[in-house]
Amino acid sequence: MGTRGFYVYRYKGFYYVFFNQYDSYPEGLGVQVANEIPSDPTEFESYVASTKKYLLRLFSESKESDEGSDPEITKTPPQNDIFIEWMYEIDLDNYIFHVDGEPLFDIRNMPRINDFTSYIGTNSYGCRSFTADTPKEHRYKLPPPLPVAPQVHDIYEGLHSTCTSTHEVLHVPPELRGIEEIRFKFMQVFIASSMRTLYNSIGLGINAVLSDKVSDNVVTRLRVIVDTLSGPLVFSNSIASVDQKSLDTSPFQWVVKDILCILAVPRLDEDLLVQAAIVHLMQHIENHFQIEVHAVGTMFHAAIMSLYHVSIVRLKVIEHDGTKAFELTHTNHLRFLPTEHPTSSFTPGLEALSRLGQLVFEKHLRQDVLDRNYVCHKLASGSIIESLPAEICISIAQYLPRTALKPLTTISSTWAQVAFEFLLHPWIERSSTIAFETVHSSSFLATDQDGRKVALVLTSNLNSDRDDIHQTFGISPEDLADSVFNIGFVPDLWRRIYVLAFPLSR
Repeated sequence: MGTRGFYVYRYKGFYYVFFNQYDSYPEGLGVQVANEIPSDPTEFESYVASTKKYLLRLFSESKESDEGSDPEITKTPPQNDIFIEWMYEIDLDNYIFHVDGEPLFDIRNMPRINDFTSYIGTNSYGCRSFTADTPKEHRYKLPPPLPVAPQVHDIYEGLHSTCTSTHEVLHVPPELRGIEEIRFKFMQVFIASSMRTLYNSIGLGINAVLSDKVSDNVVTRLRVIVDTLSGPLVFSNSIASVDQKSLDTSPFQWVVKDILCILAVPRLDEDLLVQAAIVHLMQHIENHFQIEVHAVGTMFHAAIMSLYHVSIVRLKVIEHDGTKAFELTHTNHLRFLPTEHPTSSFTPGLEALSRLGQLVFEKHLRQDVLDRNYVCHKLASGSIIESLPAEICISIAQYLPRTALKPLTTISSTWAQVAFEFLLHPWIERSSTIAFETVHSSSFLATDQDGRKVALVLTSNLNSDRDDIHQTFGISPEDLADSVFNIGFVPDLWRRIYVLAFPLSR
């Protein structure tokens, strides 16, 4: 069959890309490339040495050959397209066997040939991966990180920082509040959607971890995640999309000035890497935060993030020996993206980021609608609308669209507080600000603007979740099709997140 593909070697950061015209499916070219790797340890070492020598010779000869020769030698990872249906890569830098640009197997312990093709599948998000039943000994392993300079640990110790739990860093109770749990559930769906386009060939995979610097793609992805985590949860087709090309791609940047900053790093899965990142963060903070103009007791937060892990940091301005300094508290490295075949959508890092996001959102919203309107409230004219009791303000506000709430915050402190409470909650187009009564996974029971009981279901896969909707709420797929009165999606996600809202009684 005319199934075209590539077989690739990686060595010293270069890709040696060979074109294959026929039979590139796993049972053909895949088995041929896998068969090349010996299972005997002694033979394997000899194979690695001879292959590296062969690739160095090809590299030397390529300097004298014309462009377009086979193999193509490039620093850019090859990718599948409509002409290249399959790719197989032997990575001699990291001892990983890739299929279609994604890491699958450990070349030091490859599956037997009769198992090889059956272990090539997709992960829970539809991307190329080993199958869930692939034995752990055959799955790829990350190489150890690059060593951290000895003086980095000494500098870290000099910061007198404290490593502790997430709730202690954030100064919140161990148990999630209802609004925090809702944000966490929303973010689990958001991340599941994002995982569908986490392609290693574009630097959103282990290549990001193995790099010595953070790519623009990684910074952009992390920034959009943090923006969503710390912003209002508003689901509406009318929201203008953000041009991701316009986003700052600096590894260090403020998300909310003097409230939340992020530092993107390549890798963060060991204690020493966290310490090195803390030292790096403090260097940026000293250059970008004017501690002299901030009062003792001022606090802000940082999220140090790699593509897969996060450490949450709290910085507090204190007085030490007559001068202002920082008191630094942080978490250890926490996994926030799920694994290839997760048994649960929970990750400690995503929970920590969601709690941080809610804290930042509330702090920023309070500044925006309460603190900044203080002067307006002092200059109030004493009109009837300014003196309405909170109960009446609540009764009015619950019928107003979200866009009408913010102008009300200038009327009086009572109106500002009522609007603040409503703006804290998620809002879905064609529904009023929602007072959630219970939470079930990614489904929520709510009251719409007409007082009807509705179920809200967030899903990144509309078709596969219809059975779950039926089991949870007892609504058949046919009834669901008739009952949906709002399908929206969150802009700037790499796959759509659908928001279904339907009455519980017909």
